[in-house]
Amino acid sequence: CGTGRYAQLLAEARAEPVVAMDFCVPMLRQVSVAARVCGSMMQLPFADRAFDVVISGLALGHAANVQAWMAEVARVLAPGGTLLYSDFHPEAARVGLTRSFKDQKHETCTVPHRCYDLTSQREAATAANLAIDLVHEVRVGLELREPFPKSEEFYRHWHGLPIALVVRARK
Repeated sequence: CGTGRYAQLLAEARAEPVVAMDFCVPMLRQVSVAARVCGSMMQLPFADRAFDVVISGLALGHAANVQAWMAEVARVLAPGGTLLYSDFHPEAARVGLTRSFKDQKHETCTVPHRCYDLTSQREAATAANLAIDLVHEVRVGLELREPFPKSEEFYRHWHGLPIALVVRARK
């Protein structure tokens, strides 16, 4: 769940129950609108067919194995359920961009991640009996235009580069 951004949006949309899961306890502490569960995305601590929707924001790159992760998600999805996930785009990683942020001391922290191309993701979904029905590439300067320090330079240099991949699959 990371900081709980999607849990907050789901709660505001009156979805229920909302369950936020993360391996990192400090991240879970930031969530106030959902049941919180500490667990691994590679071994989800939930019953089979427990959820109608699974949302995973920018986390696939933390999975040790895309096939095992996709199988775990499929296991906890109810028949007809939806998986909606996003991740750092493989093309952005290929050109040398990193998943990084500034901490409270304004020091740059780079988040390690694995890169799974779309073909690997499609194969993993098929093996898990999930059907991908939507793929969207978020591109720098097109869909991504939010201002931030030095954003003009970033948008000029990387204009059109796919930076995030958003995928929807159904069981």
